[in-house]
Amino acid sequence: MSLRHWICGPSWKASTGAIVVAVIVAGISGPVTNAVPLWVGIPLGLAAGVATASLQVQLDRRAECRTRERAWEAAVANGPSVPSTDDDEDGLITLLLPEQSPVRFSQTHAAMARQLRRWAAEPGTRPRPVICLAGQAGGGKTRLLLEVSSMLADQGVRSGWVSEGHGPDAVEAAIALDEPVLLIVDNASTHPQLVDLLTCLQTTAPSAVTVVLAARDFGDWWRSAQMRLPRKVLGLVVVDPDLQLPPAPTDPKGQQQVFEQARRAFGGDAAAAVQLTPAAAPSILLLQTAALLAATSTSAPRADPSVAIARLFTLEEARWQAASRHGGGIEDLRAAILLATLVGAATEADAEPLLLHHPGLAA
Repeated sequence: MSLRHWICGPSWKASTGAIVVAVIVAGISGPVTNAVPLWVGIPLGLAAGVATASLQVQLDRRAECRTRERAWEAAVANGPSVPSTDDDEDGLITLLLPEQSPVRFSQTHAAMARQLRRWAAEPGTRPRPVICLAGQAGGGKTRLLLEVSSMLADQGVRSGWVSEGHGPDAVEAAIALDEPVLLIVDNASTHPQLVDLLTCLQTTAPSAVTVVLAARDFGDWWRSAQMRLPRKVLGLVVVDPDLQLPPAPTDPKGQQQVFEQARRAFGGDAAAAVQLTPAAAPSILLLQTAALLAATSTSAPRADPSVAIARLFTLEEARWQAASRHGGGIEDLRAAILLATLVGAATEADAEPLLLHHPGLAA
């Protein structure tokens, strides 16, 4: 255990005790010294000096620890940043968020989770300080990283999600902790300070800080980012992703298994038999959406992923209308959906078929 961890970590009670002892010794040594013979007073005087110096060192270290902790808390979050309101608490869409979904972590990703955990906890085993994780939209990247964060927490290793606008600050705060740390950059392709973050990491190397970049792919945007990196930073990154999440199963049996696992996790009747209509272009999120709707319906013997998103939008739109107490509330919702879809899709052509699923935007 490092001295820094001893001062700031679980042994804080011991360091507090040392401070108390130092205060007592320093406080009583002066008066006692004046009342005793010289040969006794000299050692007491020296003890007072040592106690006073020790007290100041302990207090300075405590102040440094508090400063480091505040910098860390300002630069990172405990999970993915998803804005929410009180009205969202009962919404079905909320149950699909990675940090709130009751669906268990996919065991098909367990090996990757263990690998990431080891690289972060034991920096000497990682191939480089920057790890690239790729996977299709809704394929489980965020859920994987949440699982890794939980595994690291069990080991006493920190992890944090880099807050927008705090890229270099997060790196500096993590390095100042002087211990293994995992920094997570979700949706790395749209992070505005990615180049600055990587540059800061290189200028302070070597360190025990591991950065994971998660994105749908590492194609044109990644090559463009690398062109803006200083030459000395390029050694931290690679062209192709280190880890690639497998796509959602395309065979009917595999899709049925994913669907059934999610349906039961959402509270669906385990005794009920619900047959999934295989999706032509499946994703984990699409299959889980169909499972959520099936779990909330007691009469549907079949589930069709192709209409699941449209049904979910219809239900959420009805809930929004019922909860809205101001004019134009539904138009606000539609505008938000339109904007989120356009931003999330790679191109306008990719966004168009998604928007057609929404009954209020189909026109």
